[in-house]
Amino acid sequence: EILVATLGQNDFLGEIALLCDSARTAHVQAQGPVVTLRIDRELFFQLITEFPLIGVELLREMAQRLERTTRKLGQVMATTPVPGNQED
Repeated sequence: EILVATLGQNDFLGEIALLCDSARTAHVQAQGPVVTLRIDRELFFQLITEFPLIGVELLREMAQRLERTTRKLGQVMATTPVPGNQED
């Protein structure tokens, strides 16, 4: 298991599955009591259509998450030997 992110109050998850019509890309485990709001695909797209700023904020958050993930991956790749590229 790899810790991908720690979310807090008013954070969201599951947007990739909604947008890409795919399975979830991660599992979630709460560290304490949680109150959630589940939104199905139809309501999700209705909300974005009626309130475009929701879509803008969603894109902004997704871009920030991608940037963090890319940075972390780069750090891991920089410290992980690649098989076949080791000098003797």
